[in-house]
Amino acid sequence: MAPIDVDGGLCGSLPPDRMTQAGIQRSRDDVPKTDAPLTIAYVDDSDPQRYAISRMLSAAGFHVKQAATGQQGLDLAQELPDLMLLDVQLPDINGIEVCRRIKSDARTCEIPILQVSAAFTDPEHKAAALESGADGYLTFPFNSVELVAIVRALMRTKRAQAELKERYTELQAAHEALAEREKQFRAVFDNAMDAMIIWDDRGRFTAANPAASELFAVPRERLVGATIEDFLSFKDREEVAGSLRASEISGRRGEFELRKPNGGVRQIEYTATVDFQAHRHLSIMRDITARKAAEAEVRKLNAELERRVEQRTAQLQEANQELEAFSYSVSHDLRAPFRHISGFSDLLLRHLTNTDETTRHYVRTIAESAQYAGALVDNLLAFSRMSRSQLRWIPVDMNLLLKEVVRDVMREANGRVIHWTLPDLPIVFADGAMLKLAMRNLLANAVKYTRHKAEADVEVGVREHANEWEFWVKDNGVGFDEKYADKLFGVFQRLHRMEEFEGTGIGLASVRRIVQRHGGRVWAEGVVDEGAAFYFTLPKVQEDAMEESDGRA
Repeated sequence: MAPIDVDGGLCGSLPPDRMTQAGIQRSRDDVPKTDAPLTIAYVDDSDPQRYAISRMLSAAGFHVKQAATGQQGLDLAQELPDLMLLDVQLPDINGIEVCRRIKSDARTCEIPILQVSAAFTDPEHKAAALESGADGYLTFPFNSVELVAIVRALMRTKRAQAELKERYTELQAAHEALAEREKQFRAVFDNAMDAMIIWDDRGRFTAANPAASELFAVPRERLVGATIEDFLSFKDREEVAGSLRASEISGRRGEFELRKPNGGVRQIEYTATVDFQAHRHLSIMRDITARKAAEAEVRKLNAELERRVEQRTAQLQEANQELEAFSYSVSHDLRAPFRHISGFSDLLLRHLTNTDETTRHYVRTIAESAQYAGALVDNLLAFSRMSRSQLRWIPVDMNLLLKEVVRDVMREANGRVIHWTLPDLPIVFADGAMLKLAMRNLLANAVKYTRHKAEADVEVGVREHANEWEFWVKDNGVGFDEKYADKLFGVFQRLHRMEEFEGTGIGLASVRRIVQRHGGRVWAEGVVDEGAAFYFTLPKVQEDAMEESDGRA
């Protein structure tokens, strides 16, 4: 705190009634407006003088605490008054020593001290007082205006110093926080795996991390002051400079070719940010040469793989076409011999009127086997045609289709009691003939495998999903063990003996093929002796998708 030294005045140890009324009023007007009056500790061994000065300060609006000895003054200092008025000549401890002790105590050192004296007015005592830490030195005589002005000046100085100290503390904390952030940034900067370069508005590098030194193959100290153009070919300079500016605006990544001093060329990926306040730019760069080579190799391998897949697909398509053609040819050629066997077996039975029953049983077995083989060939032929034929996409009213299928199936039910549960079904886009065949196979299966029930229950259901329809056919027939569910949809796969339930084992395989060609799924659930449920889905095909092709592989 800057010391104040004021000499001269008009009143020495005068009683209060000698002070001018104007001076008292001015002193009151100068007191700062606060919730509580400022406290002044006044230490003086002269009772009349202490009384007069205290009245003077009280009249100016201050709260005054009094002491007559140096020790009492030290005790008052522990109460932390706003200011101390300290006489130099005290009976027990010299006022200058009291000041020194107060200023050397960390608790009280910031209390402003104004030393006063009527006896020691020489420069040596003034200097000694100020050297001991006093903030001002006032000699008698003085008037109230001067005293209050000095007190207020010292208090303003104290407040200014407190504010300055607080500001300094804030700045110190900010500086420490900034230093810590700088330390953290430096740690990240120096240890980053990617190259990091800071450059100014002129494009010159101002800092570079070790990764940048390794990337550019140049010592860090040589990078400082260089520009990116120093490491680019002439044709790349304008393009890269423009890309850097664009990356600052959009944050997008860019790439360029880096030419190293040893003649090597590397592919570099970079991003750039900018700090407009400090006019500094930060570029983060990464060597992607190996990645580019790997990407090129992957593209090459993908192209080769696609070529091989196309070649293999063509081979498989050709093989499938040949196999289907062969199956069709064999099925077609076998139909006539089986018909001949069946027909001649019937004729033979008619002529064997007097033969034994065993012979007739053999002939009937031949006829039945021929009929079964013929049916099997017919089913294989139909299955082959179904796999090769194109789909004809049309809107199909599932309600009408279901009624036709139920009517056909009931003709073969031989008057059985069957309870049908038929819901309101949607219109779907599908191949109507194939979808009718699939539904007929499912309903015929339900009727066949409930034949041992006095009353059969067959339920058809539908559930709508976001992108597909889910249909099902449930019955209360013999059911099946679910561990064999995967075998149900295979060609010639059967879970029951021919003696129990007739069939060729192609019906459910046809259902799966039809549903799959429509882009759907098929699955089954069952419990032995309780019934079975067969599910399939059909995508919600739009008309424009339907019109793209009237057939799908």
